[in-house]
Amino acid sequence: MGPKVIAEQRTWRIFPDLDAMALVKREIQSHPAVHYLLISAEQRTGEFAAAYFGFSPPANVTLVYVGVLDAELLARADAALLIVDPRHARHDRNLSYAPQVRALRLPPLFHRGNVWVFKADDLARLGALRARRQ
Repeated sequence: MGPKVIAEQRTWRIFPDLDAMALVKREIQSHPAVHYLLISAEQRTGEFAAAYFGFSPPANVTLVYVGVLDAELLARADAALLIVDPRHARHDRNLSYAPQVRALRLPPLFHRGNVWVFKADDLARLGALRARRQ
């Protein structure tokens, strides 16, 4: 096999989404009194997050896709974790809000390849996501 094929095969065993979710889980567990809004830029990323938690997220977590984010959800949360994983995008069904999430310029907690996790303590900054969606 050629070097390009071998290099590609080596990437098959790297799962940045699992590493990102492990970080998310540690963050949530280390602050049990904080109510987190776990926001996915792609609808299927939210479904993956739900599966990661065994379809029963911790009591201090609300999962939501950017496409349905509203002011009420933001008002009930203390902090937000935003997950971007464009590999889960379904362009024929639901939009990926990855560019809008990255445009917020939040400091990343995690970044590997196309997978990002951001934390927002100032939830007012996330109002821009709702405004851009319409």
